Amino acid sequence: MPHFYARGRNLEYLTDEQIRSWHHNTLSVLETVGVKVQYGPALALLREAGCDVSEREGIVRVPQHVVEKALKLAPHRFVMGGRDPSKDIMVGGSEVHVSGTGSCCSGSRLRSL
Repeated sequence: MPHFYARGRNLEYLTDEQIRSWHHNTLSVLETVGVKVQYGPALALLREAGCDVSEREGIVRVPQHVVEKALKLAPHRFVMGGRDPSKDIMVGGSEVHVSGTGSCCSGSRLRSL
């Protein structure tokens, strides 16, 4: 069973307007500047999803509708599972946690709720 660390109130660093502004600007950069992707299978998947892919440069420009669809499909909460299930961490929602890792590592398990 996943557990929560540092249970308590939400941390709020940005106002709703600042969050909307960041989101809008991020969408603009993804669509106009794009991102460099060097993994062929990922380029194919991104093209199929509706992105503008430059095979030669490896630049992918992601339209706003692709980002919005992906955000709707992504789980709002998931379990970052440790090698020992008693150390699983619930990520998302209104819980705050601190962990000794910055990402999932080899041997970890992710599952959405």
